[in-house]
Amino acid sequence: MPYGSARIRARLLIPLSLAILLLLAGIFTSVYLLQKNHDTNENLEKIAALGELLPSLLADKAGLMEA
Repeated sequence: MPYGSARIRARLLIPLSLAILLLLAGIFTSVYLLQKNHDTNENLEKIAALGELLPSLLADKAGLMEA
């Protein structure tokens, strides 16, 4: 009966390994998308802060050039 035992083992291991691979792929995809979203939000906040800072810096530089 070793052949039957190997057959049962293969019938269990193949779906189990596929399920584990799908779970790992889902986890890695989720982590990638969350990190990408976090980086995008962080960059948008920095761009907004620079947009607020730029006019005051330009006014300061213009004042220095007039003096």
